[in-house]
Amino acid sequence: MKPIINEFQFEYTIDYDKPISVTEFTNSLNAISNGYEKFLIDKYGSERPEAELFVQEIKKGSIVTTLVECSAMILPFLGDVNTVVEFGKFIKSGYDFLLTGKKTDDFKDLDIKDLSNFQKIIEPGTHNNNNIIIKVKGKNNRVILNPLSVNENESRIIRDRIRSEKKELTQKDKSIKTNQALYLDQIKRDLDSKKGNRGVIKELNENSLNLIWENESEKQEMLNCDDNPLKMIFIVDVEIVEVNSETKLYKILKLHEIIEP
Repeated sequence: MKPIINEFQFEYTIDYDKPISVTEFTNSLNAISNGYEKFLIDKYGSERPEAELFVQEIKKGSIVTTLVECSAMILPFLGDVNTVVEFGKFIKSGYDFLLTGKKTDDFKDLDIKDLSNFQKIIEPGTHNNNNIIIKVKGKNNRVILNPLSVNENESRIIRDRIRSEKKELTQKDKSIKTNQALYLDQIKRDLDSKKGNRGVIKELNENSLNLIWENESEKQEMLNCDDNPLKMIFIVDVEIVEVNSETKLYKILKLHEIIEP
């Protein structure tokens, strides 16, 4: 069966002074492809269309690469939404934030994989007098969206912010522990109190530490459970909060289960 081709195209241009290495160019195209696949999974889950981006054309001069979306079975639409256009909007909001530090209404928080893809896409633009341009085009080669147009200096600003964001996320990931067994050691009679609730997570620390909650309803559920809360085991996700490299408290991010020993 002949594949169905989306009428919208994703055009990625590297405007350069000096030749671009094959590795860097290949990495940038792989990052676009990987980023597109991840975008579909994150946004649409099991309902995502079974489609991929393919290189349709590479033009001479500046490297102008046209990528099209091909689907074996159905058109890559969800309702009236075209996934290539939606991906272009995701790219635009992400790079707008990375360049300016400002989040638009369309902005979606970027994880480590997103940032790595964004970094590889922008990397060819960080060299002397280079530019990176991304366009989404429709029928008759008409530009529908301009997700990105940056010069060398702007590319470097984006690259440096990506490095900073990745470092911050990596540090945060190290401080979050999932599915931990928490034993309450002390609770306040005043359930609205922000202080005085303490607990132990033996796998992390033998000491009793202060507790705070991200979700007030889960706090009430834990402290108000039918049986004695001090006898229960709570399976939780927590963030370890440190002060001067010393663990001071746990922030409870999510309650999974309450177990009676």
